[in-house]
Amino acid sequence: MFVESSRLRNSRIRISLCALTSLLLVGFSSCQFGSQTSGNGSSSAKATSTPTEMATATSTDTPMPTATSTPTPTDTPTPTHTPTSTPTATNTPTNTPTNTPTNTPTRTPTNTPTSTPTPTPQTIARVQYVYNYPANTATFSSDTTAGNLILVFVSYAYSDTVTIWDSSNNTWNSVGPDVEGDDTTTFIQAFYAMNIVGGPDTITVTNATDIGVTAIEYSGLATADALDTSSSNNTPGMTGISTSLTTTGSNDLIVVGYANELVRYLLGPGNNYTMFNQDLNHYDSQEEWLNVPAGVKTADFTWDSLSHEDDVILAIAFKGGP
Repeated sequence: MFVESSRLRNSRIRISLCALTSLLLVGFSSCQFGSQTSGNGSSSAKATSTPTEMATATSTDTPMPTATSTPTPTDTPTPTHTPTSTPTATNTPTNTPTNTPTNTPTRTPTNTPTSTPTPTPQTIARVQYVYNYPANTATFSSDTTAGNLILVFVSYAYSDTVTIWDSSNNTWNSVGPDVEGDDTTTFIQAFYAMNIVGGPDTITVTNATDIGVTAIEYSGLATADALDTSSSNNTPGMTGISTSLTTTGSNDLIVVGYANELVRYLLGPGNNYTMFNQDLNHYDSQEEWLNVPAGVKTADFTWDSLSHEDDVILAIAFKGGP
């Protein structure tokens, strides 16, 4: 719209200028011809003015410059400001002080108590024995062993206060007072030495009449407080003589001694016992039961004779070693 309006306005201006020019030219020509008549004195002759053909001003449209549309300036793109990445400041780590670890005390594990196994009981064994009659001494054929136990049975006639010692100077203990037979003629008594010193040894007893001495060495018995219990009897039965005792140790030794000063006959061992000595001159006998469990036990000798007189029996229990 803007281009068309400019062109039309220019055209109108040109037309107006041309018209004004034509008018000016006509007026100029009339003035010229009138002046000429007046100079010639021909007032009557009317100059016929042939109008000079007026050049028609041909309006040649001078081509107006085509308004070149000024291109709408393209917006120069505003350069995108690419922000220069500011490097992220690396935080210099503040040196956090390293805590020196407090030494945590190492927990000492609580030791689970190991159950102590029950010790296997020692095997009780008879090492050696010696019997002597009539005599007041008994000597072992071999050296005794230190730590073992010696048991001595002394049988004699009539009541006496018996004393005992040995060549090794062991300490002697009495099992109890002497025990008499039913006819008050036969007596029996026992002594023992624990934890002996060992070596050659001769046992001596005194203050008795018609003495029979039996000395026995045992291993595997307690070395202190070895005596468990004892029991005696002087009332014979038809088939034998017996007594009972209650052992408290779980591994005991029972040794039984028999004596008779008046009547001599064969004896047999009791149940569970082994008879290791029998003298038919003085009629002393001994039997043993090794490794006896705790409980009530019977100690006895058997016989096949119906005639009995002045019999006596003494049973002794010793504790086994640990």
